[in-house]
Amino acid sequence: MTVYKKDLVNEYAAKKGIAKTEAAERIDDIFKIVSDNLCAGNDVKISNFFNFFVRNLSEKKGKNPYTKEPMVIPAVRSVHARMTKPLKDRIQGKRK
Repeated sequence: MTVYKKDLVNEYAAKKGIAKTEAAERIDDIFKIVSDNLCAGNDVKISNFFNFFVRNLSEKKGKNPYTKEPMVIPAVRSVHARMTKPLKDRIQGKRK
C-alpha cells in the first residue's frame, strides 16, 4: 500500500482534531523546512526516522545506450536518505 500526502494530512488532522487545511499547512511547512535545508547543503537528521543528506556526484564518462557514442554525464547533487536504527528495528519487528 502506498501512503500519499493526502493520507498523511487526513490521519494527522484526525489524530490532532484539527481541520484538514491546517494539517496540510503544517505538513507543508515541515516539508519546506527539510527541502530548504537540503538545498542549502545541510544534513537533516530526524531522530527515530531518517537522516537525509546531499551527495555531490562528480562528472563521469559514459556511453549513449542507443548510438554507443562516448558522452559525458554531468555532475549532479542528489538527496540520499539513511534509515535510523530504531526505525529499522521497528520494521524488522524487534521493537514497537
